[in-house]
Amino acid sequence: AFLIGKVYMDGGIGVAQNRSLAEEWFRKSNEPLAMTLIPFLYLNDEYGIVNIEKGLSLAKEIMPSLAGEFRNMIQGALMRAYDKKNNLKEKFYWLNKLSDSGDTQFQALLGMYLVSGNGIQKDIDRGIELITKAAINNNADAQYYLGLIYFIGSQEAGLGNYIEVDREKSLYWLSMLTEQGGPRADEFIIALKENIIEEKKLAVRNQQLNRLEKATQFKKSEEEKLTSVKQLAEYKQQSPQQEQQSSPSLLENFIGDLFEAV
Repeated sequence: AFLIGKVYMDGGIGVAQNRSLAEEWFRKSNEPLAMTLIPFLYLNDEYGIVNIEKGLSLAKEIMPSLAGEFRNMIQGALMRAYDKKNNLKEKFYWLNKLSDSGDTQFQALLGMYLVSGNGIQKDIDRGIELITKAAINNNADAQYYLGLIYFIGSQEAGLGNYIEVDREKSLYWLSMLTEQGGPRADEFIIALKENIIEEKKLAVRNQQLNRLEKATQFKKSEEEKLTSVKQLAEYKQQSPQQEQQSSPSLLENFIGDLFEAV
């Protein structure tokens, strides 16, 4: 029965799509996946004209009989349907349910919404907690988010001043992402390591400048003072590479979609 319903759902050679017949055969099957697919027949335009109200009604009818991943699929359908209806209260109600179920994808998504305050009351502490929890459990989006936010800082990302730049933490999360084969994370890590090296060089240079500036003030002999002033002038003329570089250009390529999606 499930296979017959799937044929009517997708259509094929000699068989036209027919969601009414698909629903009929799915109900005869009564398999969890078959029942889960019924609301999608009316919520997705690939199966005919969208009927959100009917899809929502079917989802609420079927969900109590399901558990685990199948229940999550229905709750995800409800969340997206209410998003289309611009019903933020219901959208975030179901998103919270999905997050509470332990699904890392939805934990990360809810966390990003809470951090940005987009459509929901901002709660940065809980948002970062959820994103970090998802990242620890190997969610690539969460690892990517943390890697980026620690690289540029939340202020630069337009999300308020709550996370300072921390290159080491950025490298940690991006390295975890690379271990999972995260797309282009290795390129970002190369740029990040180069940035860390340049920052260390800059710190050494600043220490040297500070030492020479103090030397010009406290050297007792005039000859020693003149020598220090000359060294300071020469050292200041050396423009470190760090000051000439901007953040890696690939950061600009990565950051836009991630935050706009939230």
